[in-house]
Amino acid sequence: MEEKLTVAFWILAVSGSLIFVVRTALLLLGADHHGVDADTGDGHIDSSDHAFQLLSMQSLSVLAMGTGWMGLLALSTFGLKAAGATLLSLVFGLFLVWLLGTLMIRARALESAGTLDPKRAVGSAGTVYSTVPALGRGQVQIIVQGRLVTWDATTTGPALPTGARIRVDTIDGTGTLVVLAA
Repeated sequence: MEEKLTVAFWILAVSGSLIFVVRTALLLLGADHHGVDADTGDGHIDSSDHAFQLLSMQSLSVLAMGTGWMGLLALSTFGLKAAGATLLSLVFGLFLVWLLGTLMIRARALESAGTLDPKRAVGSAGTVYSTVPALGRGQVQIIVQGRLVTWDATTTGPALPTGARIRVDTIDGTGTLVVLAA
């Protein structure tokens, strides 16, 4: 019985490790972002939002890898019998899946779409970058979403010279900022 279990643990350990290494290498090389998707094979882009799912190849390979190696360790080093080795190996494999999921969720939280929302500029202070004429467009520099940006601007008051302090009042229908002297 233990010989069959040892063979099963070896199969899980080697196949899980091999799949894990290949999938991780593909992920690090960006292959998932170029239409190579080993999970479905349908050519859909597997973005980082989908890099870890409960039944993904990555999580299943981690489960197999952890279960296999811990099972072999439990049988040979810890001297556990079949039932104890199987239980310990499954618990360890599930722990590794949980750990991988936690790491992927935290990594995903670091991502940013990079899109600026013009509405978040309202109320911001900044300076005139290129003169904003009374009846025309100029440019202002403001900090929006933690980034210094140069944005097209108009004013409802008198012209604003380069270097003048401004405050964003509203946004017109074209996405141009309407600014006032600060």
